[in-house]
Amino acid sequence: MIGAGTLSETLNEPRVYLMGKAKTHVYAIVRVDEFAGQPMAIENKITVKEVVRSLEKAKAEVARLNTLNGAKGAKYFWQTTRLMEDD
Repeated sequence: MIGAGTLSETLNEPRVYLMGKAKTHVYAIVRVDEFAGQPMAIENKITVKEVVRSLEKAKAEVARLNTLNGAKGAKYFWQTTRLMEDD
């Protein structure tokens, strides 16, 4: 849970410290394909396109990709996640 740690800013990268380990917030750009008329398992419809460090870059890329591929049955969104630091 993010609220359980302390948040600091280092080079514009939010860091959360949970249980003594640093975690950096990153933003996954996710694609969902509809495959109209084809039954398919959910894990075959979802792809993580890329992970970026900037929320602004994630939002811009999602907007660009939805404009480019929206009519082709693909939907993009961003999701905040954490990059675990190596021990």
